[in-house]
Amino acid sequence: MKIDFQKIVRSRNLFWQIPILVIISAPLWWGAAAGFLTIETLQHAQGSASQPKSSFSMLQVKLSQAENGKEEIRLDASRLYSENDQEILFLEEPETQLVGDPKNPVSIKGGSAVYETNKQIITLLEDVELLSSDTLVTTSVLRYMTKYKKVKSAADVELNSDGMRITGTSFFYDLVNGDFRVGKRVMCNLW
Repeated sequence: MKIDFQKIVRSRNLFWQIPILVIISAPLWWGAAAGFLTIETLQHAQGSASQPKSSFSMLQVKLSQAENGKEEIRLDASRLYSENDQEILFLEEPETQLVGDPKNPVSIKGGSAVYETNKQIITLLEDVELLSSDTLVTTSVLRYMTKYKKVKSAADVELNSDGMRITGTSFFYDLVNGDFRVGKRVMCNLW
């Protein structure tokens, strides 16, 4: 068997010559390819941009939620608005009254809030205060799960009541049975 080294060298040269030829000829075909790709991209972008976006804004809002004809929540806000997704509502200066138990009304207020309508969760932010008949809870963020009537926070929290001050780094409060937990690095002062 005879090996033709010249044929091997020629085929190897051809293997390297094709990529070099493509790179050298790029100025001739690059504009057409780029124009084709740009047109497709712009048409796709225009198609998605033409879909309507829905948002709204309201001032001095008063909302209420009732279950079985019994009012449970009253929510006041200086402004309520949405941005492209009406499942998430933003509130400015919210104040929430939980009126389920007339013997122990609970008020929650903060600087702003986000209401996730599909999950039924109100997240209050910025200097949040929860006030019940004899207890004041302050924290930077607090979530109220309206469906379960529970309040929780994973931020530093301070609870003040008659003759008692408790601080911790998390908080849970069940509005139905009145149970609460303060967790992690808890300090309690009694007088």
